[in-house]
Amino acid sequence: MDNYIILYSTLSLLILGLLFTYVLIFSHKKLAVPVDEITKKIESLLPGANCGACGYPGCSGYASAISRGDAPVNLCSVADEETVKYIAETIGVSVDNLTKKVAFLKCQGTSLKANLKFEYHGILDCWQGKTMFGGHKVCEYGCLGLGSCYKACPFDAISMTAEMLIKIDPTKCKGCGLCVQVCPQGIIVLLPHEEEKKVYQVACFSNAKALEVRQSCQVGCIACGLCVKNCPVNAIKIENNLAVIDNNICISCGKCEDVCPTKAITHIKKHTFERIV
Repeated sequence: MDNYIILYSTLSLLILGLLFTYVLIFSHKKLAVPVDEITKKIESLLPGANCGACGYPGCSGYASAISRGDAPVNLCSVADEETVKYIAETIGVSVDNLTKKVAFLKCQGTSLKANLKFEYHGILDCWQGKTMFGGHKVCEYGCLGLGSCYKACPFDAISMTAEMLIKIDPTKCKGCGLCVQVCPQGIIVLLPHEEEKKVYQVACFSNAKALEVRQSCQVGCIACGLCVKNCPVNAIKIENNLAVIDNNICISCGKCEDVCPTKAITHIKKHTFERIV
């Protein structure tokens, strides 16, 4: 009697298993969302970083949006110009000249150049560090150097230094902007990538007055105005005690960098992606 019960139970489970398998196969075929060939091709052209900087859930999501006509072809900051052109050709649209971008840190205040309020020994996270009296540096605007951007970068373009200042490697940076999004200080910006000229920027973000800047950092902008006076194309102005360079006007002559008394102005030589400090 017991053997029949075991046999019937086994057969019942086998039949149920086969039935459920058939239902799953049928459901998969009936309910599956078809992926068209254009979407597949677009996804194959994308870099596969799945960084989300385009605003879509990974490269597959972005490829689907392009295929549907819901997204422009140049949202992927990781893809190079040739890739974007291939994608545009795939869906039969034209694309204007694209400008690649590279992340730039608007701070040079290492622990050797910027004064500290206290020694920080907490969690290596900038948001956490900022809760401790606004950060460990006297300058409330400076880089905390605790690595939130380092953790967010999917391309190994950011490193942490022992001097409490992160370092961005322009040769690895893809301009995805994830570091910009996670920085609590707002001191990482994306600069245009141009092969023909250097791009100058003020590597400081402080709106403090000159005396406060001098007391907190050796390389901060003191809004002295020398760069403004020496710029031949009026590409620089002083806003909130800080020199601001308009890269759309700048002709990369370098006079601002030469006259800056605190060396707060630096440049990226775009052809070699080398930052000169």
